Amino acid sequence: TSTGPDARGAHAMVYDSARNRVVLFGGLGPDGKIFGDTWEWDGSTWTKKASTGPAARFHHALAFDSARNRVVLFGGWNGSIFLRDTWEWNGTAWVLRANNIGPQARDMHAMAFDVDGGETVLFGGWNGNTLKHDTWTWDGNIWTQRSNSGPEAREGHAMAYDSDRDVVVLFGGENGAYFQDTWEWNGSSWSLRSLIGPSPRFGHALAFDETLQQVVLFGGFDGQAKSDSWEWNGTAWFQKFSGPPSSRENFAMAYDGAREVTVLFGGYDGERQGDTWTWNGQVWNRVATDGPEPREGAAMVYDSFREVIVLFGGTGNSSLLADTWE
Repeated sequence: TSTGPDARGAHAMVYDSARNRVVLFGGLGPDGKIFGDTWEWDGSTWTKKASTGPAARFHHALAFDSARNRVVLFGGWNGSIFLRDTWEWNGTAWVLRANNIGPQARDMHAMAFDVDGGETVLFGGWNGNTLKHDTWTWDGNIWTQRSNSGPEAREGHAMAYDSDRDVVVLFGGENGAYFQDTWEWNGSSWSLRSLIGPSPRFGHALAFDETLQQVVLFGGFDGQAKSDSWEWNGTAWFQKFSGPPSSRENFAMAYDGAREVTVLFGGYDGERQGDTWTWNGQVWNRVATDGPEPREGAAMVYDSFREVIVLFGGTGNSSLLADTWE
């Protein structure tokens, strides 16, 4: 369908595995409009859900709390101030859980749900003056600062949950210089695991391959676009392959559990791309050149109930996009 949410970027999207819905909130339109709308995708149709809830914003973060079956939202930017509110979506309504409590106001932070620890983990972001490097957890009732040590403040990093070892893995990013450090969050603290492996970069992507039990990294930018593929086994990085796909950044990547491959779409390599690739642990295979028009900055997640990859939006060659593909 091409009906549903208006064209936008800097929105947030997450998969609700309890209700088998993809949830989308907010974003920034091509005319500068800031959205505060909530949409759900059921596999065939977008439905606009709540008329009340969080204020309009972009560069916020969402995570799905599978222990309590809630979508958690924190922070973002409303065009004039950075936000510090915590909301939960139960499938019917948004509930304000905390306001001006917990992490400082920020945007462009990263959030992921730690299944083993039963907590939503937040790291980093930008508060208008400095990049942040604090780590917080939300247990459904309170925010707890778990660390003010760990990764240096940064943006453009990538983060994925390793369900085999029950840790969140973080790699790279930039803060005036590019990083190549690998960190893991075990639910209570960050551990620096490696300073070698992929070159320093940002704009790359991570995905956890549940079959190989490896974190897959591809591409990014370190002064020029990259096309290298790496796998992290919890101890060391191993370079597996170097192109194709072509060098690129700001692409979308997710692991397809039904077909046991990592799926990559689009990105930017001097021009926007519209190709689809799969990684089987040994080689990349180009599986499609048609489908979504070329773009960068799209959001993509795996719907494990219906066994499809869902893609929405991004920046095309002439405008922000509002189309939904599987």
